[in-house]
Amino acid sequence: MPGRPASPLGSGRGAQQVRDNASEAPRDHPLGFLRRQPLLDPGHRGDHPARSVPEGYHTATPHLVVKDAENAIQFYEQAFGAKEVMRLTTADGKVAHAEIVIGDSTLMLADEFPDWGNLSPESLGGSPVRIHLYVEDVDAVARRAAAAGAKVLIPVDDQFYGDRAGRLADPFGHLWVVATRVQEMSPEEMQLRFEEFMKQQSGG
Repeated sequence: MPGRPASPLGSGRGAQQVRDNASEAPRDHPLGFLRRQPLLDPGHRGDHPARSVPEGYHTATPHLVVKDAENAIQFYEQAFGAKEVMRLTTADGKVAHAEIVIGDSTLMLADEFPDWGNLSPESLGGSPVRIHLYVEDVDAVARRAAAAGAKVLIPVDDQFYGDRAGRLADPFGHLWVVATRVQEMSPEEMQLRFEEFMKQQSGG
């Protein structure tokens, strides 16, 4: 079935409210660019067939909010080999929406817009979310990320669940677990190793 272009603000009731607000926004508002772009009639489905999950995307896609998207994109390029795919910018140069590809996965990101509820980890005092990133050589990636400005929270080491992994905080407050799978095991074996790991942690 034909589809309509995706909004950088997403879909649903919340996004519709943003569109409604944006239509009334002054021209100097950070999202005032929306005011100058006519929105498609909700009944219009476009002239090109679309896939329900666009090509090149997985069904779940992280969407990161940062205080400095321009420098964040550069960091992800240096640290994780990201490739920028696209970006939408406001009149004052802020990134309203950008997409990068790391490995086979797409990540979306944008500058924070506090007036619209889009806040970065720096404004929120941290993030409870960790992005798990599988790579070919976790030691090399961790070194490269640290050199680019990431903080090493947990050094890379062999883990009980079969990964060689470590944890990093990027300069923009987002948390990453970088890992390389070194050993396959069944869920039953992983459970046994987990129990042993917990005993060691408790001194048992």
